[in-house]
Amino acid sequence: MNFLGSLALILVTTLVMGHFSRKLGMPAVIGQLLAGILIGPALLNWVQLTHTMSEFSEIGVIILMFIAGLESDLNLLRKYFKPGVLVAVIGVILPIAAVLGFGLLWGFSSTSSLFLGITFAATSVSISVEVLKELNALDGKSGATILGAAVVDDILTVLILSVTVSVLGTSEKGGAPLWLTMVEQALYFVAIYAVVKWAAPYLMRLAEKMYPSIAVTIMSLLLCLGMAYVADLIGLSAVIGAFFAGVAVGQTQYRHEVDQKC
Repeated sequence: MNFLGSLALILVTTLVMGHFSRKLGMPAVIGQLLAGILIGPALLNWVQLTHTMSEFSEIGVIILMFIAGLESDLNLLRKYFKPGVLVAVIGVILPIAAVLGFGLLWGFSSTSSLFLGITFAATSVSISVEVLKELNALDGKSGATILGAAVVDDILTVLILSVTVSVLGTSEKGGAPLWLTMVEQALYFVAIYAVVKWAAPYLMRLAEKMYPSIAVTIMSLLLCLGMAYVADLIGLSAVIGAFFAGVAVGQTQYRHEVDQKC
């Protein structure tokens, strides 16, 4: 039951601080982040990061990225794909190079410095998405570029990490070989195309014929969690699967219905 108390405290604190953040002309997410610092281990330590709390936070990020994909304009994402990739590549190379240099300067081994750099290359895409949503910029040029760059950044970081682990021989015994992981991830992106083109429209039409009034919403969440789970299973970030699930549902006629209920 302590978890329920902690969850209630998180909700009321983020609600209040998010409200005052907007009053001050800043995005609500700034106040929500400060709320986490205030009641978390950094300051008051009223809330501890338990396993259950960590799982809930992961689900929250997955749902957020699903909504981001749902509200994204696929044509805009295609249009600004090239600048998004450019931003992503720069956003990966610069942190890795900078942190690698600082790590070596501070006496870390080259392997530790490299892994530290790869860690810094990962994006906090959920924060960017929340700010873009509040500014109603998710469908604009900047929003499409940032969102595309964040997704590509996560993919590149995972690939670099997989290659680095394989080359340096630090993977656990019994782990899948690199070539198999690469094939699985490539097949996953082929499957994403199939889901967007055929599977999602068919499943959403099927859900519409079911008796529960929220069957369409439940089906969309099944697609979200299912694609997030498979992405995580093959070594990609779960948020990538959730985002493309949102894109898939967003291309159907049920987009607005799901958006209103999520």
